[in-house]
Amino acid sequence: SDMAVIGASIEQRASSMPSAQALKDAENVNRPVPRYNPETSVAAEIYDMEDVLPRAVAGHINIASLTASMDPEVYKSKVPSRSLFVKKKLEHLLSQSKPDPYQVRCVLYLSYLMRLNMTSNKQLANREACIKSLCCAPEVIDALFDKFAECVAGTVNPDGSPMYKKTPATENKLVCYMSVLMLSLNNWVLYPAELAGDLGIPGKKAEKFLASVGCKLETVTAAEVAAQTLNKRTASRSGKKAVLKGPIKFPKASLRGN
Repeated sequence: SDMAVIGASIEQRASSMPSAQALKDAENVNRPVPRYNPETSVAAEIYDMEDVLPRAVAGHINIASLTASMDPEVYKSKVPSRSLFVKKKLEHLLSQSKPDPYQVRCVLYLSYLMRLNMTSNKQLANREACIKSLCCAPEVIDALFDKFAECVAGTVNPDGSPMYKKTPATENKLVCYMSVLMLSLNNWVLYPAELAGDLGIPGKKAEKFLASVGCKLETVTAAEVAAQTLNKRTASRSGKKAVLKGPIKFPKASLRGN
């Protein structure tokens, strides 16, 4: 009978629909965030920093001339980003008698990511110009292209290297990785005003990015934001502070990688 056919069709459709757990697993795989540990309650153990800045890439970040001299001219020629967060962190690290080399490399890598975030697809098509613009080693550019851009099939640069472009998905991923790197350099706390100011995005969008990497947003006074950041774009009465806590929880409608 028709009813039996309809019943069988509904049953078949129900069995082919993914379960809630399968959907959740797929969403976790597609998140534009670094590898993470969903069980740990220790903030510093949530994200795999080897995925954020692989040791093989860090080895190509030359910090010798920077740590040898805090001359502003040397600084300008080595640091491609005008980020106030990067400036604050580098000045703090380089004021120490023995700056932590890994931390200095992390801050420089963050400045490369910030510069890449401002690079247009037209500029991205010229690998040599990108190396010059980011003030980094060719190996670093190749790693950045590989992780935060998509290869354009069937096209090559004049030097024979593949051509890359940014997409909305790769741009989301880039800002998520930047957010995690900034959190790691700031004891897993970040003021969205700093991210907003450095990236030139609205405060609400910065809050959304930080929530999408698992941060909880807390309301704080504007005085606290002003005292803790170099950013001038702070709210008049109150601001927000993003704190990463474990076990990590992601918002239901996070920034999708697609």
